[in-house]
Amino acid sequence: MAARELIEDESVLSLDEIRGLFNHFFRKTHKLLNVATLEPWILHLDSRMRRFGITPTQYRALPHANKGAARESALTHFEDYYDELFQRRHDCIHNCDRPKNALQPITHTKVEKVIEDIEFLVGRCHNAFLDEFPRYLTTIGFNAVTRNQVTQ
Repeated sequence: MAARELIEDESVLSLDEIRGLFNHFFRKTHKLLNVATLEPWILHLDSRMRRFGITPTQYRALPHANKGAARESALTHFEDYYDELFQRRHDCIHNCDRPKNALQPITHTKVEKVIEDIEFLVGRCHNAFLDEFPRYLTTIGFNAVTRNQVTQ
C-alpha cells in the first residue's frame, strides 16, 4: 500500500529520484544504480546494447583490469539513455511531442523498445530491492519471523 501511495503521489521521472527514494533501504556498499553494483545489470539476460553501450558478451570478454572503466562508461550511457526516455515522455505529455516546435517521429518498434526498457528498469530495481530488503529489516532490529512474514 505504501508503494502504491508513493507511485500515485510521486511522478518518478529520473534515475536520481529513483535512487533518492530507494537507496536508504540499501547498504552503503550496495546502493542502487552505481558503478559497484552495475555488473549484474549489464550481464542480465535481458540486457541490451542500447541501455549500456556494451553487450554482456563484450563485457565478459574484457580483461578484469578494464571492467571498472567499462562499468563507469556503461553507467554514464545508462543514465543518459534513461534521461532521454524520461525527457521524451515529458515532451509527449506536456509539449504534444514537439520539443522546440518540431514534431518528433515515433514508430511502433520504438514504442515497444521503450516499454521494454522501462520494464527492464523497474524489474531490475524491484529485484535489487527484494534482495536487499531483508538485510535492511535486520539492521533496524526485526527478528527472523517478522522478516520472513514481511518479505514473502
